[in-house]
Amino acid sequence: MRSNTLFYVLVINFLGAAFAPEAAAQSSNVVRRELSFGGACEGCDLSAHRFVGVDVVHGRFNGARFNGAVMQGARMVKCSFAAAEFAGADLSGARIESGDYSGASFRGAQLNRAIIANALISGGAFHGADLTATEFRGVRLEGARFPGVEAPGVVFLSSDLTAADFSFAVLRKAAFAGAIVRAARFEGADLGGADLSSAQGLTQLQLSRACGNAETRLPLGLSIPVCGGR
Repeated sequence: MRSNTLFYVLVINFLGAAFAPEAAAQSSNVVRRELSFGGACEGCDLSAHRFVGVDVVHGRFNGARFNGAVMQGARMVKCSFAAAEFAGADLSGARIESGDYSGASFRGAQLNRAIIANALISGGAFHGADLTATEFRGVRLEGARFPGVEAPGVVFLSSDLTAADFSFAVLRKAAFAGAIVRAARFEGADLGGADLSSAQGLTQLQLSRACGNAETRLPLGLSIPVCGGR
């Protein structure tokens, strides 16, 4: 029996419309908060489906595709989504707790106001994602890519950002409390009002390639060019 059988049974029982046209008019492919499921669906294509407010616990979705899916307010606990694709997905207000998301793609995804805690997202791709007020708490993001992201007010609390790429990212009022930023790239990044005062591994060379303002907080002895040269 294939490893995704359990998941498909759940989908057929609770989604219906995802696979049964006659049920589509009633459910509109929406999975609601009362549904909590797990199981496995590795490599499945669930793009453009609606998983609004669902709870997913101990699920295995390695390599699955959720491109363009609507997952507002979803809660994913101790799941494995390694190398999964969430390109253009709406994860606003979602909560991700623990789990493996290494190598996952969140290109162009909406993660605004999402809370991500104690997860592994090393090598994750966030190109063009909306990370406004997103909170990363104790997340491993080594080598993650954030070039050009809109992330005002993003929080990286005690997260590992070693060798992460923030080139040309908008990080105004971002907080890096206790975050490890060793070898991270900030070339062209806007750090106006950001708090890096307790960031670990931060160097003057990194800051010299970014810009900030008078409200940018830095470790003692470091400085940053003013954005716009003013």
